[in-house]
Amino acid sequence: MPCKSSGRLSIGMITPVVLPSGSLSIKLQTQNAAFTNPRIFAIDLTGDAQELKVCYANGVQTGNDDCQEQVDTGSITLAGTRNQIGKDISNHTFDLGVRTTNVDVKKGATIDHAYLNMAPFSLASSSFAILVSAFNEDSTATFSTSADFLGRALSTGTSWTPGTVNQDKFQQSADIAAEVQTVVNRANFAQWNALGMRLLHASAPAQSLYTFENYDTSIPLSADFLIQWREVLPKVQQPTFPLNPKLRPAIFTPGH
Repeated sequence: MPCKSSGRLSIGMITPVVLPSGSLSIKLQTQNAAFTNPRIFAIDLTGDAQELKVCYANGVQTGNDDCQEQVDTGSITLAGTRNQIGKDISNHTFDLGVRTTNVDVKKGATIDHAYLNMAPFSLASSSFAILVSAFNEDSTATFSTSADFLGRALSTGTSWTPGTVNQDKFQQSADIAAEVQTVVNRANFAQWNALGMRLLHASAPAQSLYTFENYDTSIPLSADFLIQWREVLPKVQQPTFPLNPKLRPAIFTPGH
C-alpha cells in the first residue's frame, strides 16, 4: 500500500491488490473540508492476519511551527522569511525546525514509511547532507524565539541530501520512519499529539545554503509530513451457539 504525495494539497493512494481466496480487503479514503488533512485507511483481513493500515498526511499548521535557528547565537526566526539551513556568506550556521499537530498515529504503531515534503526556494551552491531527527518528546513543544533547540532530546537522525529541482517544486526527504518510530514508542506518546523534526546541516561548505518555503511565505508550499503506519487488530472470534436438542428443524413443503 504505497503512499504518494506531491505536497500539502495531495492525498495518499492505495494501489489495487489481489487477495487470496478467503481474505477480505476494505479500503476507505477520508479528508477534511479544507483538504489539508487527508487520510487513507486499508483493513486487510487475510487468514489470521488482521491489520489496519493508514496513509496519513498533515502539514505545518501555523507560522510558529516552522522556523530557522542561527546556531552560534541560538536566535530563532519564526516568521516573515523563508527558512535557511547551512552556512551564509558570514559563515553563520543555520538549522531548521518543523512541527505538525494532531498527529493521527496510534501509540506503538508500526511505522512503515515516513517522509517530509519540502519545497526549496533556492538550492545550495554545493550540495550537502541534512540530518533529519525527531524531537524525542511525547508531544513536540511549540517553538519559541530564543535558544529553543538547545538541550532538547533528539532521535538518532536520518541523512538526506536534497537533489536538484526547479524552484518551489516539492522534494521528498529520505525515509524517516525510524525517527517517527522513536517518538510513537515513547511510554507517554498519545494519538493526536504534536510531532516535530529538527533539520541539522551535517557538513555544509561555506556560503552554501538550502532555502525552503515556509508557512509565512507560502502556505501551499510549506512542509508536510507523510506517514504510513499499521497496527494488528484484535482477532475477532466467531460466536458459537449451543444446540438445543428440544428444537427440531422446520420443514417447508413446496407450494405451501
